[in-house]
Amino acid sequence: MVSFAHEMGQLNTLAGRNQQLAALLARHLDEKDFAKTNEALNPFAILRDMEASDRKAAQWFNFALSAVRSGRRRRSNVDMRSHLEELKVVWDGFLRPREIELDLNFEDGFAAEILAFEIDIDSIFNNLILNSFEAFVDGMGGGERQIRIFIYAKSKKEVGIVYEDNGPGIHSSIKDPSEIFEFNVTTKKDRDGKGTGTGLGMWILESVVRSYDGTVRAYRKTEDFGFRLEFSLPIAKKSEV
Repeated sequence: MVSFAHEMGQLNTLAGRNQQLAALLARHLDEKDFAKTNEALNPFAILRDMEASDRKAAQWFNFALSAVRSGRRRRSNVDMRSHLEELKVVWDGFLRPREIELDLNFEDGFAAEILAFEIDIDSIFNNLILNSFEAFVDGMGGGERQIRIFIYAKSKKEVGIVYEDNGPGIHSSIKDPSEIFEFNVTTKKDRDGKGTGTGLGMWILESVVRSYDGTVRAYRKTEDFGFRLEFSLPIAKKSEV
């Protein structure tokens, strides 16, 4: 695993190599001469495409590597602030080029700490963020694209989490918002109208929250948000390790 991670880590340096190749190429060729050339035959365009592909591959690898680190597979006290801030850093490289803003907010003075497997927390938020991204791409034109996460003290024993985006919201074919947590329920379709979703993402999310004796509820679109999800997780007791 370590060797594989090292080799795949080299993807982060490939983008720089493509830029160096473009600079070397520019010493002998003028890019303006290829202005009317099909991009498939334009060496500068090809290098830009290679750079973009390398960056995407590196980003998705970072997601995967972050999720399977050994520490994330052990039950431990998780500081939600630091955990989500770390998750934001991982996602920002993917979201910012697509003009999607991820905003984190925490109740003042509240130390949100839960006893959990970090990989479970990752599965919840990675799934939600990916769903928001796909909704933005499929259901929105221009305008701001925002994802907001708010952490607060719901009670003395519960951490409250609110997840919102300003996308198109739950599809009109879903009669009751709670249906999105049912196994095999999906509204994702390709351009030909064929179903592409697995119907597992939100079902897994609800199952994870329920396994911690938490609660979860989804809401329809309003003037204030597109998609909204509220869920709770138990606060870690001071004696828990």
